[in-house]
Amino acid sequence: MPANAVLLKLDLSVLPAGAHVQSATLQLYQTTAGGDATYDVSVHKIINFDPDLYQTNGYTYDGINDWTANNFCYNSIPLAQADIGPATDINSLDQNSGYKQWNITTIVQNWINDASSNYGLMLNSDSLASADSYRFFASSEASNDTQRPCILIEYTLN
Repeated sequence: MPANAVLLKLDLSVLPAGAHVQSATLQLYQTTAGGDATYDVSVHKIINFDPDLYQTNGYTYDGINDWTANNFCYNSIPLAQADIGPATDINSLDQNSGYKQWNITTIVQNWINDASSNYGLMLNSDSLASADSYRFFASSEASNDTQRPCILIEYTLN
């Protein structure tokens, strides 16, 4: 059962109106790994609620209001599992440090077409991994700025 998840929000305001996304790649720097030799991490579009990243937790999306109840996770903690779309991409991660990538082209194009639906992304933990398996990533506040998350977007204009 998933016991951890990562929420990310993307500011796409720098992209021009009418952009047609050719490719969008999420890159996260894996800093630490343990447990299984490979660990599947899926990326999902968040739906239903717009989380406040400074207040959200496994129970609430804003520190007050609950994620949709479900029984998919450890101890029935909702962990937003009923508030995400299907996996857009799944990456089988090894234990080596370095950048790992996910294709998020469809999600980014959807957000360009309807900016009001941009509630962010979730990276979901491997539901089949053995106990004590994990992958950690550098955050946007990482002291080493070469390890911070990155989104690579290629687009054309009509």
